[in-house]
Amino acid sequence: MELTVYLNFSLAAQSSVAKRQTIHKIQQSLQPYHFEAAAEEGRFVVKLSTPNWPEGVFQLLDFAQQLGRHWRVSGNIRHGFDAFSSEICITGVAAASMMCENPFGAPRMPMQYEA
Repeated sequence: MELTVYLNFSLAAQSSVAKRQTIHKIQQSLQPYHFEAAAEEGRFVVKLSTPNWPEGVFQLLDFAQQLGRHWRVSGNIRHGFDAFSSEICITGVAAASMMCENPFGAPRMPMQYEA
């Protein structure tokens, strides 16, 4: 199964030349992955292959660590992965966010854990 990861990089660069250079650095960082640039500046879509959702979450965390540190993960992890960091290792990027929905469907909790 394939995970579709939506990335949004907030660029710190102000000039058009600096923005182009930063976008190029982002593209170089994403080179090991299958990625597409979205229409809006700083937005990318990355595809990751995984056999199941728990393995996919591990891959998402590993991928996030390649881009930066101190990621804040929010939302219900059973339904999707939503993370934000303002400590990205790519020069010229102020912050980044990534979002991925669980393509396998959220697993049900055993009855004793449901509210």
